[in-house]
Amino acid sequence: MNILSFDTTNNLASTAVISNGQFLSYNTTENSSQQAEKLFSLIDETLKQAKLGLSDIDIVSVTNGPGSFTGVRIGLAAALGMQIYSKAKFIALTNFQVLAFYAKEKSINKDITVALDARREQVYLQNFSAQLQELNEAKLLDRQNLDLNINSFLIGDGLPDSLDIKVNAKLLAQATEYFWKKGQYHDLIPLYIRQPDITVKL
Repeated sequence: MNILSFDTTNNLASTAVISNGQFLSYNTTENSSQQAEKLFSLIDETLKQAKLGLSDIDIVSVTNGPGSFTGVRIGLAAALGMQIYSKAKFIALTNFQVLAFYAKEKSINKDITVALDARREQVYLQNFSAQLQELNEAKLLDRQNLDLNINSFLIGDGLPDSLDIKVNAKLLAQATEYFWKKGQYHDLIPLYIRQPDITVKL
């Protein structure tokens, strides 16, 4: 199974190709906020390095948030555009899922808490079992109102004691293989936990 993954939610664009659990290629932008201008060239280069065409890809995965509003939109828009001329299955994983998957091998059968910095003294939070089942919906919480399970494994950039790992396409590709087999993935719809600051009245 050939998987193409890309992430644009964290101010960088990254792309990866994995085939039956083996990485074939990985690329990332060097400078922040270049997702829109660099993403498709990164995808082309990553496929070329893997010696595959888009027609050889079985699954295309993208992160759908949380992250910067612009970054989330760029990745999903690219996936929706590619879907028009590809027979691959297109899916989305949340950043919570990707980081929970990374934590699984390090958590020693503990539950996992993914905490992501939401700024404004707030944190995006979601809990997973040791088997990566979602224990609750993702929430936006004030730092002073956090009620953490002291026995859970903490990962993400939201708390000082967490394992600070950023989502990228390489981690996404590995998580895609796992969650695809479990049937635990999402449509190409953004995960916006915090509502936009600006709204338009119709």
